[in-house]
Amino acid sequence: MQSVEKIILIGSGNLATQLVKLFIKKGFQILQVYSPHIEHAQTLAALAGCDATDDLEKIREDADLYIIAVKDDAIPEINSSLRLPGKVVVHTSGAGGLDEINQVSNNTGVFYPLQTFSKNRDMDWQKIPLIIEGSNTGTALMLKQFAENISGSVFEMDSEERKRMHVAAVFANNFVNHLLGEAKEILDEKIPLSILEPLVRETIEKAFSQGIEASQTGPAKRHDVKTIEVHLKLLESLPDAQNIYRAITDSIIAKYK
Repeated sequence: MQSVEKIILIGSGNLATQLVKLFIKKGFQILQVYSPHIEHAQTLAALAGCDATDDLEKIREDADLYIIAVKDDAIPEINSSLRLPGKVVVHTSGAGGLDEINQVSNNTGVFYPLQTFSKNRDMDWQKIPLIIEGSNTGTALMLKQFAENISGSVFEMDSEERKRMHVAAVFANNFVNHLLGEAKEILDEKIPLSILEPLVRETIEKAFSQGIEASQTGPAKRHDVKTIEVHLKLLESLPDAQNIYRAITDSIIAKYK
C-alpha cells in the first residue's frame, strides 16, 4: 500500500492554511500550492517552502496525495479542468460526494475534518475527528493510514452518512454561533456578551456529560407561557430574533409535552 509523503494542496483558505501548518509539523513534504489568486498561493507556498501556481494545467504530477480544500461551489470548476489520472485526489467537503471529483481521477476520496477553522488559531489535530471515504479499497486504506497519523479520532463514512453528519454539524456549530450573535444583539452594547460565557460553557459541558434531554431547561421546557409571552413582547423590535425564539420554543414544547 502506498504511503503519503508528498502532498499538493489545491486551495489557500482557512482549512488549507491549517493543513499546511499541520503537514509541516508532521514532516510531510508539500510540493505545491494552487489558488486562482496567485498572491494567495504565494503567501501559503512561502509558509510551506514550495512552489505556487494559479494554473490548474501546471499542477505537478509527482505527489502522493492531492487535497482539494476549497469552497464547495468551487469544486465543479476543478473537476472539469483538472486531470490527474491514477493519482489519489481527495476533497474536504462535508456535503459533497465522491462524484464531485470523478473526472479528476479514478482514485478519489474524501478527507473531511469535522471542525471549524480560522487561519490564525492553533489547532489540536489529535482531537479533531477526521471523516474519510475512498472510491476503492486501496485508496480507502491509504487515507485511513494517513488520517490515523494525524488524529486519534478517524471515522470511515460513505457520502450519505457524511452528509447527515455535516447537517448535524451545521446545527451544532453554525446555528449555535448565529444564536450567540442574536443574543449579542438582544443585549445591545450596554451588556457585554462575555456575561453569557459561563452559561454557554456549562450548557455545552452538561449536554455531553449528562445528556441533552436531561440538561434541557428554560421556560419552553417548563411550559411557562407567561414568561414566553413576556419574551416575545420584548422582541417585537427585533423581528428576526422573535421568529427564531418562537420557532425554537415551539420545537421544545412539542418535544417535551
